[in-house]
Parts: sequence; structure tokens; C-alpha cells
Amino acid sequence: MISTLKALSMILLFSVAGFAQDKKPTQKPLSQEELNKMDAHAMRPPTGASFYIEAIKDAMGQYSVLLGDSNNRIVTGTYQGSEIAAFEAVLSSAVDFARTDEAVGQTSRFADKTTKSVFVDVEKTPKASKYWVTLIYGRSKVTVDCGALDRSGKAVSRSALILDILEKVKTARANAPSQ
Repeated sequence: MISTLKALSMILLFSVAGFAQDKKPTQKPLSQEELNKMDAHAMRPPTGASFYIEAIKDAMGQYSVLLGDSNNRIVTGTYQGSEIAAFEAVLSSAVDFARTDEAVGQTSRFADKTTKSVFVDVEKTPKASKYWVTLIYGRSKVTVDCGALDRSGKAVSRSALILDILEKVKTARANAPSQ
């Protein structure tokens, strides 16, 4: 009898607890206008080629670098200050060369003998120079279309990523903690 009484009290307890819970109000479906408004303010993942560099705070003389192409293939790694100095020199040489009329109709490769981690290819057409930057770290390698500049150095494509990369490298080196 006691066990029956216990069972009935448990059933009664669960029944009362079920009634005591609040039901959530149902949300009306969103209109197309509301959906469009939400979509317009939604965050989008980055697209296109990208480059990032920053000196590593607690690792004197080291830099974190990321280069990504428009297909979301990336290379990221830690590079020594000497490699970044070589990277800057290679970029500067490639940009300077691209502004000349030398070797029009050819593709030239710029690299540093001391590091095999980066090189820049410059394809020169009669009116402009097109850039590709390749970054290697370990077994990872990515080549990125970095835009084109006319002979005066003005961008002829939507963006000349080559100039952005060069500026970011110079800024990172200038702002690095002193050794």
C-alpha cells in the first residue's frame, strides 16, 4: 500500500510540474523584407587574396605571416627577421623592375639567395606588369595573383595587392620590438 501511495504521489508530482512549465510563444515567420534586412547586415567571410604580417611580441626577431589566395588556400608561418628583410628586398626589386621597359613580353622571377621561402614573378606586357607572390612554409606553398601596375606604378586592376604587401612588410619591420 505504501509503494502504491508513493507511485501515485510521484505521478501527481510529475503531472503538476508539467503544467507549471511556461510554454514559449511561437514566433511568427519572418517576412521577405525582414529577411533581406537581416541579410544586408550579416557578416560575410573575407574573399579574395589577403596578406597579414606582425612581429611576434615575445619572440624577438620573429614574425607571423599569412598569405591567402582567392580560393582560400593559405600559408601561415613564423619567419625570422632576416627572412622578412629579404622578403621586403624582393618585393621592392620586383616593383622597381616592373616600372621599367626592360624585358617586356617576358616573365621574370625575383628571389633571395639566402631564403627560399618567398619569390615574386613579374609578367611584363607592353603596357603593364602583373605580379604573383609565392610564399612557402614547410610543406605548404601558395601563389597569389597580386594585381597589375602600369609603368607609372598606378594600379590597373581592382587592387594591386603587391603594393599593400610591400607596405605591410615595411610597417611590420618598422614597428617590431627592438632586439
